[in-house]
Order: sequence, then C-alpha cells, then structure tokens
Amino acid sequence: MSNSEKHIVIIGGSFAGITAAKTIFGHKNKSIRVTLISPSTHAYYTVATPRLITEPEKIEQTIFPIEETLKKHSEGISYKFIHGKVEIADFDKNLLTVEGADGKLTVEYDFLVVASGCRTDNAAFRLLGDHKDTVDSIKKLNKSTKSAKKIIILGGGATGVETAGELGSLYGKEKDIILYTGLVGPLAPLGESKSKAATNKLTALGVKVINNKRSTSFDENGTRSKVIFKDGSSDDADVVIPAYGVTPNSEFLDKKFLDNNGYLKTDKYFRVEGHNNVLGLGDILSIGENTLVNLSYVQKATFESVVDLEFFGNKNSKLKPYSPIKTTILVPISRNGGIGLMFGWSAPNFLVKFLKAKDFMIPKASEGLA
Repeated sequence: MSNSEKHIVIIGGSFAGITAAKTIFGHKNKSIRVTLISPSTHAYYTVATPRLITEPEKIEQTIFPIEETLKKHSEGISYKFIHGKVEIADFDKNLLTVEGADGKLTVEYDFLVVASGCRTDNAAFRLLGDHKDTVDSIKKLNKSTKSAKKIIILGGGATGVETAGELGSLYGKEKDIILYTGLVGPLAPLGESKSKAATNKLTALGVKVINNKRSTSFDENGTRSKVIFKDGSSDDADVVIPAYGVTPNSEFLDKKFLDNNGYLKTDKYFRVEGHNNVLGLGDILSIGENTLVNLSYVQKATFESVVDLEFFGNKNSKLKPYSPIKTTILVPISRNGGIGLMFGWSAPNFLVKFLKAKDFMIPKASEGLA
C-alpha cells in the first residue's frame, strides 16, 4: 500500500453508504483505498417492511451482505469493511473513534462521507445494528398480528398508512384495526384531497382512522399494550405498532455541525462548512429528504459532481447544486393500489399498483443494495 494513496472512509452501510461506495469505485482510480464502517454486516431494503409483516417469507430477498457488495463493485480498488459503530468523528484531526467487534480502534481518513442515516423505535422498519434483530422483529410482528384481535398502528405518514393498508387488506374483516394518525388526517402533508382519499381506502379495508390524537408513550408489559395520548386518554390492544418518526444517527458528530433536529448541516453541494473533505449523503442531511427517491434522483447527481472535484481533484468537474424536486411519493394501501404523487402531479391508482403496491419493489431491492 503506497503512502500516496488517499483514504476515503464511508460511515453507514445502507442506501446512502452503498451509493457512496459505488460512486467512488466507479471512478476506477486505484490511487485510493476505501473503508466502509457500519454497525450492521448487512444492508436492509427498508421500503419493504409493511409487506414483509404479512409476508415474512420474502425477508431473504431484502437482506444483503455489505462486504459482498463492496467486493462486487470495487473495480480492483483496495477496500475494507469494519463492522462497528463510530463513537467520535473529529473533523479537525481527520480521525474517527470506532467501537468495533474486537474493541475500540481509531481510523484516519483523507476524505469522509457521513451516510449514517436515521433509525426508528422499532427495528422492523430500520436496522438498529444486527440485521438479525430486524428479521426477528418482522417475524414477531407477523406472528403477533396473526393472533391478535385488536391492532393499533401509530403514525399517519407513509409508513403508518402502508402498514395499516397491508394489515387491513389481510385482516380488516376479522380484526379490530385502528390507525391513530396523530395528524389532521393520514398523509396530511400531501394535501386534503389525498388525505381524504387515503382515509376512504383504509376505511374500505376495515381500518378505523382516528385523527388529531398524538401518542406520547405506550407500554408493552403484560398480554396487552396500552397507548397513552397527549390529551390524557388511552387505548389498549393486543399489538401496538409505532410507525412514525425517525431519529438521525448523528450522536458521534460535534453538535456545531448539526441543526436543531440533529441532522448534518452542509452547503448545497453536501460539504461540511470548513471541511470540504467531509461530505454528507442520504437521510442524515439537513437539506435532504428522508426518501429513497430523493437520494436516487436528486442527491446522487450532486454527490457525484462534488466527489469528482473534492476527492479526485478534477478541476473541470461542473458542480451540480442540490435542488429538491417536486413531491414524488407512492404509498400503497393494499396490493390493489394506493395514493401517489409524481413530481407534484397526482399518480393514478393503477400506477401506484404497477410501480409499488403489487410487490413493494422487492424484486428490485438488489439494484440499490447489492
């Protein structure tokens, strides 16, 4: 290994981390070496969770070994995978402190990509570490919802609505299924008409939609789970599924680099102020959106241009500033269709069915993660 080799380190092994690795390997520049650090040995296709709760036999199609992916795309470039969690990132010293499988270690870098993503309270929806925990959580939800008489889903965003739709289509006629949106309606940010359409579709599946009641906590002790709401009221069920909100994985970063919600602050080219050798990518970005669409169709082009300039020194590289596109989202409500917007325009039911609802894009999972 030559001393002239530049060391590029990527923090995170999900969609953004894998995208970063593929982009860097794609330059086919053997004067670099790449290290990817992740608390999980595998990447998980998080998009599929609502469908997997009812069809857990498809889980194996959504889990991919990170080290195999790196090997596949390395193009002969030296690479290393570290199974561990970054505890401290010192941008001034270009140094990371990592809690690895064999204890603490330090990793020096020339260039850094922070793609650590976000997490959820329930491991079924996002990896919290060992991928086996996510597999077990999905199988547990499948088993518990199958035997439950009453199910509560918390959260009126896409994940909550998709989960309610999947359970409603399977059990709506025989179980008591309630979606507490915590908002004025399901999918409220998409507008009143889309929210009403979502309510109608859920109701037709046997899901009871309750709005404007925000949960503050729930207790899983005993045979039933109890949900406490902000207004002091409560409800209980055999199964409670929290399907709302994400928390950025940014505890290892100095707070001066974070916004008030814990996301990484960058310029419009994803560079950290005062540290052009540090880039952000994916859900961790303050200026980004927590969607795979945003990463694949907006962030990726910006990232490719700035990597070309900052990491590989191509002075002719034309930087592409990050500029979000109009809302693009597909929300299946059963396998027969759902609610959607494509670049701000309403997506008809048949298009939602064709693009996502029929299989949650599981057959395409490997395209982004393997």
